[in-house]
Amino acid sequence: SSTSGALNTILNANSAGTGGAIVFNSGSGVTSNGGNITLGGGTALNGTGFAVADAIATLQGISLTSAAFSAGGGNIVMNGLSPATTATNASNIAGIFKLLAKS
Repeated sequence: SSTSGALNTILNANSAGTGGAIVFNSGSGVTSNGGNITLGGGTALNGTGFAVADAIATLQGISLTSAAFSAGGGNIVMNGLSPATTATNASNIAGIFKLLAKS
């Protein structure tokens, strides 16, 4: 979180090109005060590739469990890719997954 000035933020998973996801737990998030927020992956290390689920520890490339994002006029880009899997419970498999909090 930035308290003054724009903060461009890149979260890059899968930097080795072999899989890697981005997971935000409940209560987490990013505030950038006008800077860009990029969630992605790949070997270029700039977030332009995909965060890729591995179908073992994660079923989503990007998982946003009640996370909050505020770019304050900046851009938000999310690049997530689901895994190639034959999982029997495929209901939570997604490139980008958002679990909403119950009210």
